[in-house]
Amino acid sequence: MTVNGVRLVPDSALRSYTVYEAWRKETEYLTDENTSRVRAYLRESVIVSPDGTVRPRQDPVAEKALFLSLKQAGTRKYTAVHVPALALYATSVFEPRASDPRRNALADEFESIYGAFREKSKSRIKAQLQGVRVVQVPGSQNNFFLTSRRTVLKEMADFLMRP
Repeated sequence: MTVNGVRLVPDSALRSYTVYEAWRKETEYLTDENTSRVRAYLRESVIVSPDGTVRPRQDPVAEKALFLSLKQAGTRKYTAVHVPALALYATSVFEPRASDPRRNALADEFESIYGAFREKSKSRIKAQLQGVRVVQVPGSQNNFFLTSRRTVLKEMADFLMRP
């Protein structure tokens, strides 16, 4: 993925799967939880070429279209939902504690835009959806379902078991 013309995954991280996995773990998946889920996810996210280099499985055109659609999509009609709902939000889009300063700068820039969108979304869902449970998973990034599994499962269990 590219943000403002800068690739988020540097060419040096695409030399091999081992290098790619190590780079992703130190920039995106700083977690004390079991990383087997992360490893499986990372393995599926790339195509390993015959020469050993890797390239993202996600088509860059499709990825860009997805992010543009998030910016251009109309507001959700939360008032049309008539069932209990649990809304889980990440703290940030990218891992804020990464070791790569270039990536951290891009993450800060992206967060300055997306953070406001997230807060508006949370406010709107609370105002429009009766009885919604809104949870911001502490210290999480966009792949929090992999990196904050204990918290996510606890929140889901609490939500499903509530009267």
